[in-house]
Amino acid sequence: MRIVIDLQSAQSSGSRNRGIGNYSLSLTKALIENGDEHDFHIVLNGSFTEAAIYLRNYFSELLPKENVHTWHPVAPAAYVDNSNDLNRHFSELTRETFINSLKPDILLITSFFEGFHDDSCITIGKLGKTYPVAVVVYDFIPLIYKNDYLANRKFRDWYTEKLGLLQEADLFLAISNSSRQEAVEIAALPPERCVTVSTDASDVFRPVPTSAKAVQETLRKYGINKKFVLYTGGIDFRKNVNGLIAAYSKLTSPVQDEHCLVLVCAVRPEDRSVLEAYATRHGVREGDIIITGFVSDEELNALYSSCSLFVFPSLHEGFGLPALEAMRCDAPVIGSNTSSLPEVIGMKEALFDPRDLNSMRSIIEKALTDHDFRKALIDNSRAQAKLFSWDRTAQATLDVFSGCTISHVTIDSYARSEEHPKPKLAYVSPFPPEASGIADYSADLVASLSAFYEIDIITPQKDISDLPSLRNIAIKTPDYLLSHPDHYDRILYHFGNSVFHQHMFDMLNRIPGVVVLHDFFLSGIIAHMDSTGFRPSLFAETLYYSHGYTAAKELCEHQDRSEVIYRYPCNLPVLQKSTGIIVHSNSTSLMLDKWYPLKTKRWAEVPLLRTPPLERCGKTSAKRALGFGASDFLVCSFGMIGITKQNLRLLDSWLASNLSIDRSCYLIFVGENDPGGYGAQMLRRIEDSNVADRIIVTGRVSKDVYQGYLNACDLAVQLRTMSRGETSAAVLDCLNHSIPTIVNANGSMADLPTETVFRLSDEFENRALVAGLEELYSNEAARGLLGTKGKELVASEHEPEYCAKLYHTHIERFYAESARDWPGLIDHIEHEERSLSVDEMMHISRAWGKTFPADTRQRQLLIDVSEIVQRDVGTGIQRVVRNILFQFLELATPEFRIEPIYGSPEHGYRYAREFSSRLFGIDNVSLRDEPVDYYNGDIFFGLDYQPHVQIFHESWYKKLQAQGVEVYFTVYDLLCINCPEYFVEGADALFERWLNVVAMGHGAICISEAVANELRNWLGQNFPHRLENFRVEVAHLGAELDRVQEASEASSLQEIAPITNRCKGSTMFLMVGTLEPRKAHSEVLAAFDKLWDEGEDAHLVIVGKVGWKTEQLTQIIKAHPELNKRLHWYDGISDTLLQTLYREADCLIAASKGEGFGLPLIEAARNDVPILARNIPVFREVAGNKATYFNADKPEELFEAFQRWLRQFRCNEHIKPNGMSWLNWRQSAEQFLSALMRNRNGERTNSV
Repeated sequence: MRIVIDLQSAQSSGSRNRGIGNYSLSLTKALIENGDEHDFHIVLNGSFTEAAIYLRNYFSELLPKENVHTWHPVAPAAYVDNSNDLNRHFSELTRETFINSLKPDILLITSFFEGFHDDSCITIGKLGKTYPVAVVVYDFIPLIYKNDYLANRKFRDWYTEKLGLLQEADLFLAISNSSRQEAVEIAALPPERCVTVSTDASDVFRPVPTSAKAVQETLRKYGINKKFVLYTGGIDFRKNVNGLIAAYSKLTSPVQDEHCLVLVCAVRPEDRSVLEAYATRHGVREGDIIITGFVSDEELNALYSSCSLFVFPSLHEGFGLPALEAMRCDAPVIGSNTSSLPEVIGMKEALFDPRDLNSMRSIIEKALTDHDFRKALIDNSRAQAKLFSWDRTAQATLDVFSGCTISHVTIDSYARSEEHPKPKLAYVSPFPPEASGIADYSADLVASLSAFYEIDIITPQKDISDLPSLRNIAIKTPDYLLSHPDHYDRILYHFGNSVFHQHMFDMLNRIPGVVVLHDFFLSGIIAHMDSTGFRPSLFAETLYYSHGYTAAKELCEHQDRSEVIYRYPCNLPVLQKSTGIIVHSNSTSLMLDKWYPLKTKRWAEVPLLRTPPLERCGKTSAKRALGFGASDFLVCSFGMIGITKQNLRLLDSWLASNLSIDRSCYLIFVGENDPGGYGAQMLRRIEDSNVADRIIVTGRVSKDVYQGYLNACDLAVQLRTMSRGETSAAVLDCLNHSIPTIVNANGSMADLPTETVFRLSDEFENRALVAGLEELYSNEAARGLLGTKGKELVASEHEPEYCAKLYHTHIERFYAESARDWPGLIDHIEHEERSLSVDEMMHISRAWGKTFPADTRQRQLLIDVSEIVQRDVGTGIQRVVRNILFQFLELATPEFRIEPIYGSPEHGYRYAREFSSRLFGIDNVSLRDEPVDYYNGDIFFGLDYQPHVQIFHESWYKKLQAQGVEVYFTVYDLLCINCPEYFVEGADALFERWLNVVAMGHGAICISEAVANELRNWLGQNFPHRLENFRVEVAHLGAELDRVQEASEASSLQEIAPITNRCKGSTMFLMVGTLEPRKAHSEVLAAFDKLWDEGEDAHLVIVGKVGWKTEQLTQIIKAHPELNKRLHWYDGISDTLLQTLYREADCLIAASKGEGFGLPLIEAARNDVPILARNIPVFREVAGNKATYFNADKPEELFEAFQRWLRQFRCNEHIKPNGMSWLNWRQSAEQFLSALMRNRNGERTNSV
């Protein structure tokens, strides 16, 4: 069974932190754990963001994340406010529609009475029901205590309305026998539909020794310093807390002196004051009553385990879960003798009359003073707790689900009747005499389909062949359909990859319908519409929309469009606009899985229809009619000649076989020759053979001639490569005429049963085809068997009436499902009693847009580039962003589409399409920066660092997570908080606020293990509770210099010539990196001053832009007497010039006191430049034993380090970087992607 669970009760403000919320969560968990054979789906309300995130994490180990779904109400929708009525109405419709789209076998609602004060929305059957609905019932206390609960008219109206809707449920799951009795006797629910499934306490609750650290910490936290009597629950009147306080006040003085009263309940300050005042009036001393406020489950467990007595004085309960929780902790428990509590507590002596204070007092006193009675209570708790089990509750629930055989009426707006015997169908397709296989197909199909529909043909053709199957069918133009869409109940589009279908794209966009996809690839017609001016720019636009930037970029890079046409289907708009998709083979379905893993649910296969041939003339007569002898053996290949039909391979194989030697054997290509080079090659090969007189290319033939060759053929060969999702009508024609046929396993031909064709492998060798030709040529019996089996296949699975019946079944299913899915919601707007304003419709559509993703789509990898979009000043992070984006584009597959996005406080997050088009060189299409859409399964990746934007959008990231989007950020370093003295004032506070945002996501990718360790330490200190669920991954950076910047080698050499000329005969040291205090440029320069003073002829070349807190340093450099002599500073150079400097350098100095990675070390190693680096962990991680390290805090220590290295260098004893490992940007991007795609168990999920 597919069991869908509406879990709003674990989110709502009224139930989340109460017993109902706990019950709902525990029941759902138990059902999943006990129902391995079932398909569970959880439905959450997107208005409760924090709760949705919590629940997704809670169920992450129990369910695939795609089985947890989030819908969005049209908020605000709380019943209490009359101004929310319209919102609530559409919210209720949205919820039911969303659940319908999940196609449940049964729906479980864990709490029905939700939504008075918040945006919870729960109804049953507003859109009809096609599945049973089960509801958990807890109690009907408002009906029992009407004066107390239903005095407020608004609340009374809401409760009464909910009671009426509750009657629509099919199954009522009572949490106790008492609640079942109330359901039947008080709420008048049908007894045969009410079942007690019971409950249990959460497994959090178990005995803990009083001496345990958790218990002692809890007691200290709440100031409990003596024995105590415990109560937990609400404080409304039926909980009888006042009665408990009054009974406590009547205990004897020694008992009161020894025991305080602890009330565990979430209270407002004013409620606390009322309770404390009530206790004071009854003589309870200050300190003898402790009101804790809300406590965690772990703290409550400690209190249960350490209390002297648990008292539950409630006047009425549906179950009384706190009593069971306390018993689970071996607490002595007493309680009221009302409603469900006797069956929960299970000991008559432990019960009291909650309205009789003396009865309550005496039981409390006895439990606190009578050792034997207290022991009996504890023994009872242990025994009674064993009677309740979530496993038993779950199994009982699953049993009643399985046995739920209530009949349900399927929605069918067009059931047959005398008034409406057939739905009216608009059949959009080309028809004969158009030179299209789909035209001929439609002419055959409409006759059989007319048994189910009243059909109008929709075509722009001025002339249609006068065929018997078409004579009684009206013919209308596309304009007529566009002007009169309401005249039709059903629309059926036949799409193919040819010019005969170009008018259909706009029609489908305006009037959705069922699409028969004859060709999976529609790129040919899309490109044709673009190039002919029918729809300029359509090809590039559709490439981007269907396949992302990679495809659009390829179009810009290829002068020959044919390669792009071949590679990409370009069909996503058609798939998404359709009401349903019909294909003709399993191979096409596999293509859909490949290109769009999140494929439509409305997808069906109908075999390609073939009309049985008319009474065949004899093979001998057919041969003679075509000019052949009766004994001639005809090998035929039907269809246009082209590279995808592998006709040359057939020609070569036939020539290599013994068939070519037999003068009575002919090879005939029945179809038009390829007009290009392939066709010319065919003709040359034929002419060069010595049997050209027995090889025929017919050219385009009439239908009669085509039929003649089918009648005359002895053996057919139909080969294919590079299938684009089409189904071979020619193969089926051959089988339909009992022709033994050789095929290869490409595309739909791989689906043919082995006994019906002689099938070669997809990538066959010519010798296999030669063998097949010779075998069948010499074995008449084998040919006869293949012909018979092929004929039987077509007669059974491709027969017109059978196919038409399948069409009818699927078309009706598609439309019925569409009526219950979001397109049906559109009808509700059209049929509203009053017209909606534009603002109202926009508000509703925004909720729908977040709730209903496109039916066929790709997951998105949303890459935040918020900083580089605003400004690109060539920082190290921006270099990473550019290069990783380029590599992601090259690594992308249909599994995920790469979508750079950016945020701003004014406009939220938008797709960075204009920026991406410029960056990737896509100049053939204009793309707009629209608001970001996000859905379950997408990934957000903060690649860029823009703290102001990212801090501002913290709440948006939480919405992403509530929707099922995983959220990750790149952490480049933690220097701002580890070394705040190196940064501008306030940078550490800003960075820490940003890290707080990062810590609330699913994980972070650090650019080194050193940074990862620092992040783990920071999390342990600041968010220890996040360590378990927060993934810290590592991806090293690439080492190539930026691929975007260009400069000529010659100009670079010329630019640095003054340096290289001066450096001849001396040692050249290079420093690369922004001028910042942590980079230690001042200390290095001071050490070089000492080297120069001592006569060392060494050159120091500094490459780096000015950073922060370096005003004094830049003044020193500019005024330095060695500037442009032995000291050189480049403030911003091209990567090509930097590459040239690396080649000239003798040593790289990496003196930084803190880094996230250390890219210059790798750049130096790639150019065989020795490395002298500060001994810090990240440099050790990057360079390993391939660098010389120093420990120096003072210039004189640096001076000594430089001197030592120079001595080693001159003796050729210095450490060389040979063999140092490093990544290129592609490998770096692969590490980033691998980190993003790993699930929480460290396993790979989906690949990009």
